[in-house]
Amino acid sequence: MLEKARKRLRITTTSLDSDIQQLIDEALDDIKRIGIDTSTVTPLTEGAVLCYVKANFGNNPDRDKLMESYNMYLTKLKGLKISEG
Repeated sequence: MLEKARKRLRITTTSLDSDIQQLIDEALDDIKRIGIDTSTVTPLTEGAVLCYVKANFGNNPDRDKLMESYNMYLTKLKGLKISEG
């Protein structure tokens, strides 16, 4: 997912990979916190993670809007869990 996050951020260098990976890990932990299994990443989970990374990398002026989108992803993931449960 690191490569996809780099593309989402439009970064070609690998020098910031540790920072990007930290954000990926934070997002996955947050998704686990709401009870979603992240051992297999679905397209919806991946979208949430990439949205979180984009929102929290650097000083993104669109952070608030992106975090709203991330929270919508979480709502969808929770709904998916409820319908499977």
